[in-house]
Amino acid sequence: MNTMSLMVDYVNCYQTLVGASVTQDDIKKASVLGWSIEWIQASFLVLDDIMDQSLTRRGQPCWYKLPKVGLEAVNDGLLLEGVADRLLRLYFSSNEKLYIKLRHLFDDIKFKTQVGQLLDTSAGEDDPLTFTHDRYDRIVKYKTAYYTFYLPFMSAVVLSQIDFNKQDLDLIESLALAFGFYFQIQDDYLDCYGDPSVTGKIGTDIQDKKCSWLAVTFLEKASPEERAIFAENYGQHNEEKIEKIKQIYEAKGLKNLFEDFERSSFESVTQKINSISNENLRKFFESILAILFKRSK
Repeated sequence: MNTMSLMVDYVNCYQTLVGASVTQDDIKKASVLGWSIEWIQASFLVLDDIMDQSLTRRGQPCWYKLPKVGLEAVNDGLLLEGVADRLLRLYFSSNEKLYIKLRHLFDDIKFKTQVGQLLDTSAGEDDPLTFTHDRYDRIVKYKTAYYTFYLPFMSAVVLSQIDFNKQDLDLIESLALAFGFYFQIQDDYLDCYGDPSVTGKIGTDIQDKKCSWLAVTFLEKASPEERAIFAENYGQHNEEKIEKIKQIYEAKGLKNLFEDFERSSFESVTQKINSISNENLRKFFESILAILFKRSK
């Protein structure tokens, strides 16, 4: 998924909801709101790369790694967030009811993502043998799923000003979270096994001691001896130790386990999508799933 993905997903969702009645002014406002979502994502990624000490992002050096940027990137990340807030105020404050709903949505998602970032970075300070699927699920829910999928989907719902019932809203949230988990677990897999020339990012989850899907799945199935090898080598910036982790992952069949997960997730999400009564909305979610399934970057 590239830098334009959130905006495109959001605008497509909005057009699906509004249907034939959509006007050029509607599309303009939807595009502005879509760009606000993009600025928020850019802010999160700039700051996340600094905290993770990442090297590349989408095939280019991370912003903070540029010689004339460095830690000034912290302020740049905050500026990007400020641009999103400013766009909301400039284009939507004339409709007070709509503006308040959008601000509440954006503020809520920003806070959830900041909590998720804290959960993610604090995990790196703990003994990796304490990593569990429950802990991993909390990190993914708050760090990834809400802003990557729920924010674009709900922004479209709010802007459409269609009165959805609670059942519909719960289903949209359920799908957004399902997409988020699917997306993040793919990311974890690609961090280890993806081709950097395709993904645009050099994987660092092993040496950064991330609570990743690969790590928690391995620990769930590992013997005491295998757990000891994991503890000795995980979270070390040493090529031999990184390779040792990859070897025990391979021996445990994590590639096959991921393929099983991807297949079962596809079936589960498809079942949720099929329960949507609105045909256009159902087709929209089907298109998102088609983009995600077996992605390589």
